[in-house]
Amino acid sequence: MRPPEGTTIDDVAAFFGPQMATPAMGGEEAAPDWIYEATVTGGPIVLPGQSMQAIVDLTPGDWILVNDSPGAPQSPQSLTVTESTASPTATSEPVADVDVQLQEYAFVGLDESIPAGRHLWKFTDTGTEPHIMILFRGPAGITMNQVMTLLQSEEATPPPDFPYQESDFDFNQPGLGALSPGQTSWLALDLEPGTYIALCFVPDDQTGVPHALMGMVQVFTVA
Repeated sequence: MRPPEGTTIDDVAAFFGPQMATPAMGGEEAAPDWIYEATVTGGPIVLPGQSMQAIVDLTPGDWILVNDSPGAPQSPQSLTVTESTASPTATSEPVADVDVQLQEYAFVGLDESIPAGRHLWKFTDTGTEPHIMILFRGPAGITMNQVMTLLQSEEATPPPDFPYQESDFDFNQPGLGALSPGQTSWLALDLEPGTYIALCFVPDDQTGVPHALMGMVQVFTVA
């Protein structure tokens, strides 16, 4: 991430600390203003013991490498990106198999069947706030209304007549880390066939409500 002027590496470490273990990303307190002013490049959400590939475009300047996993131990590192001294060469944008736009409050491009297996996904934040994409697998036939019922349930306890149990879901899936407005990132994702649910838990800049509770949820099929 590239924080705004005046934000220190200690500020970054403090925010991405244990308080992020709560669902609303910012923990018990509201997210600081600088979070919405920072530039974040949408790196991959990598599962323990696994690896992923990503393509990000860093502009020259001072950046910070940070682990944005909720509650993860923090040891941010400074990174300076410099102008290339080599002769400019023509570059072309990677050709993506899946193109997803993140905006308030939707995942555009996930409303259709997505190809299974290893493919290059392009993510662009076309909104005005940062967004992430948390992925998990769900039971075939689950609806958007049922997902919203789960999200709105007190202490994540569904109503007695809810047709699914926790064992029907697989939360160990890769995803997209925070991506700032106007930024694009490419991830190589390898998804098995099934039903998936995409969610964004970034808190809204004005209300602090996680974007998922404002409708940024999408059920889609990988086949």
